[in-house]
Amino acid sequence: MIEKKLEDSRNYKEKGYSNQEIKIMFEKGISLSEKAKEKLINRFIGVQFGDLSQEVYEIQTKLNEVGYDLPIDGNFRNSTLETITRFQTDNDLAPTGIIDLKTCKKLFK
Repeated sequence: MIEKKLEDSRNYKEKGYSNQEIKIMFEKGISLSEKAKEKLINRFIGVQFGDLSQEVYEIQTKLNEVGYDLPIDGNFRNSTLETITRFQTDNDLAPTGIIDLKTCKKLFK
């Protein structure tokens, strides 16, 4: 059991997690993939209309992957806003057009 935790700890370190993050993952029983997904999701929260960024590009790409058709250019303009709102409506979320935690969790599940 201890050997497994040491091995996991080394793997987490290699992936760039701090000692504090590793401690929290062990305490809460969070796997590396869950923690990685949480970090991914947190990157997108707060992305908004008018932004031009890699995060917008990745959101647009993901929306296309799940069946929505919009330009992928990293520019959060009307087409992205309308698609986010449609995605939210289709997934029983409040259609705000805002990239919030619930939207991220649904989109990147």
